Amino acid sequence: METIFIFIPDGFAARYLLRTDIFETLKQSSVRIVILSPNADEEYFLQEFSGPQIIIERLGVDKSDRYFNKSKSQQLLKALRLHTLGGNIRTNEIQREAFLQDMRDRRPLLGQGVELALWSLSRSRLLRRGLVRLESRLFVPHLHRVLFKKYRPRLVITPSTGYWQLDSY
Repeated sequence: METIFIFIPDGFAARYLLRTDIFETLKQSSVRIVILSPNADEEYFLQEFSGPQIIIERLGVDKSDRYFNKSKSQQLLKALRLHTLGGNIRTNEIQREAFLQDMRDRRPLLGQGVELALWSLSRSRLLRRGLVRLESRLFVPHLHRVLFKKYRPRLVITPSTGYWQLDSY
């Protein structure tokens, strides 16, 4: 039986992926659904989302946090990626400027380098793709290898395309 992973890190993802027609449509297909969530052992979660061909596995968010927090270079690459996506959305511009100001205040020379990197990345699709490739090669923790070996999913559904740290792992 083919398997689909659905990653549910928080309530927003549950609303978006499990409390909509997305989940209902998947349940009607002939696939095994494995829901990966830090809420997997909570009674309300089990009652609402259990069913035939549905497995709920606990996902250790703390492992992801520890891995991410131990690397300043990974944090910087992620910040560069996040602050060069999103086009001309005002909220993104405000967040980007706050991030740059914080960098300038804490480490002026690094702040100038980050500002140049953001300027370059925001204008070049090739550079953005290169950044994602670099990040993907340097930071691959395999935190969930056991689950992937156990179920061998054909598809993984996440609530974002890797913007959120947990989705990318």
